[in-house]
Amino acid sequence: MGIVANAALAGNTHKFNGNVAFTGEGDAVVDLRAGGRLYVQKSLYGNENITLVKKGSGTLQNSEGYAPLNTAKTAYKEARDYTGGYYPNRKFVFKGVKLQEGELDLRQYYWIWNCDFQFDGDGAGLAINKLVADLGTNSLELSGCKFRETTNVTSTSHYVTANDPTCYIHFMGTMDDTSFSGLFKGAAGICWCPENSATFTFRKTVSPTTGILTVSNGTIRVAEGAGFTALSSVTVAGANSRFKVEEDAMWNIPAPFILDDGGKINVADGICVSIASLTVDGTPVTAGLYNG
Repeated sequence: MGIVANAALAGNTHKFNGNVAFTGEGDAVVDLRAGGRLYVQKSLYGNENITLVKKGSGTLQNSEGYAPLNTAKTAYKEARDYTGGYYPNRKFVFKGVKLQEGELDLRQYYWIWNCDFQFDGDGAGLAINKLVADLGTNSLELSGCKFRETTNVTSTSHYVTANDPTCYIHFMGTMDDTSFSGLFKGAAGICWCPENSATFTFRKTVSPTTGILTVSNGTIRVAEGAGFTALSSVTVAGANSRFKVEEDAMWNIPAPFILDDGGKINVADGICVSIASLTVDGTPVTAGLYNG
């Protein structure tokens, strides 16, 4: 089951001013074969038995829709604090999402539970973009979700992107260890805050993102030639929080580092990491090369 759009969509934005709901189970395929953008203005959802598959070179964009939990829970904060369901007032419920080609553009904040996000093809993208200035928190919040690459990914051309510094992915809940070899670009960033001690590993690619990188629990690990050229900041806060740089990573990370409440940078033996500045519990420390 699914949606297929051909040449009529190429280069254009087509808007659907309504809800798109997939029922049953299995894969729900959205195949935008000729480029362009398909804009679902209200809710896009299935259920916990359906995987959304994004195919084709075009972009699937979802935003502005209202699907309240009930008439009493329409505000974002009210819905986000509701732990008995899957979704806030923007409804996006799937067993998983497979990004095979093109881009899935989530232009509004979402709180998504127990969804398996798979980068399943080269050149596939996930966008976490800001729609307008006054609609509240602009992060994609993934609670207990998986975030991974499949064997169909052979290059480092897949990516996560954002259009504003307030756009980032907030990982929370019980997470599996995750690795990512694609690009973080634009203003896309991460707040890594699993309830357990899970690790997010950047591999193979030097990301040009100007976004944030925050570790509030668990570990962010940089390895296999990965690195960053333009991060706005790296914050490691909490006794169980670690930012690890391996011997085979890029050693120059030109960003301000902030360590609070016992957060640590772990550097592999035998290497020195160059950073722009270091602040520990509010006190600036002399910039330079750090090891150990």
